[in-house]
Amino acid sequence: NWLKNLFGVEDYKALNLEAEKIPAGSEGLIVQEHFQGNRTPYTDPISRGVIHGLTLKHQRAHLFRAVIEGVSFGSELILETMRNNGFKPDRIVIAGGATRSPLWLQIHADVSNLPLNYKSDPELKKDFWYQERVGFTTAQPKGGGDPINIMYHQDVRNPPTSAGLAWNKEPSKKWWEDPF
Repeated sequence: NWLKNLFGVEDYKALNLEAEKIPAGSEGLIVQEHFQGNRTPYTDPISRGVIHGLTLKHQRAHLFRAVIEGVSFGSELILETMRNNGFKPDRIVIAGGATRSPLWLQIHADVSNLPLNYKSDPELKKDFWYQERVGFTTAQPKGGGDPINIMYHQDVRNPPTSAGLAWNKEPSKKWWEDPF
């Protein structure tokens, strides 16, 4: 809600539409989104966010897209840490408000190079909130099948788009090692 409040908009619809027109990389604007510290993989509650490369040509759409990209690369760092420790994720399952943004979904799929599985109606997640937290996955739905797939895996955002290809063409170059 920080950006929504900062820009004085009621919802993210206009910001998403504007940010879709901005190329991958937000024309040099980089956001490290540690605005409330960093929880993982480098636990540091004192870490603070950075907006780097801001110029007079950048508009709110650039900042909005750069924040999404920063969150996506932060998530990718977590996935890379998991991979380095023997866990090989083959998909990301998501729920909630972010599923309303095709841009958010696609950038995350592109950066992670993994499909994102989600329910197309984010409001449906509220119906399952309690069941998830009390072990819903141990119950069998009527007709059988995997309850998680029935709940969330109805829509998939697959990588990569041309932006994803651009981000993943230099796998040896890590954005967090020396972005400047």
